[in-house]
Amino acid sequence: EEALGKPLLLEEFGKSVDNGLDSEFERRDEVYAQVHRLVEESAAEGRALQGSLFWNWEVHLLNSPGTYEIDEGDSTFKLVKAHAARMKEIMAAAPAFPCAAQA
Repeated sequence: EEALGKPLLLEEFGKSVDNGLDSEFERRDEVYAQVHRLVEESAAEGRALQGSLFWNWEVHLLNSPGTYEIDEGDSTFKLVKAHAARMKEIMAAAPAFPCAAQA
């Protein structure tokens, strides 16, 4: 964190759901909850990890979206919405990440 002096963004994380079993959705929720917790703790403490972007939001435009898509009706989407709300609160309360000055 200190070596870069710049905020970090965790991008394109996700958990595949191959067969649609409830246990797979539950495991995906666990993965997202863990990532969200790491990001929120880092952001709240002013550390480098300041945000995340998951893969992928299903918007019904793809003929074959794959096994990583999250639909608005999924339990995982509810976790993403709650995470976004918490991050909004954290970022409003915290000062901006102090980027290192350019030499």
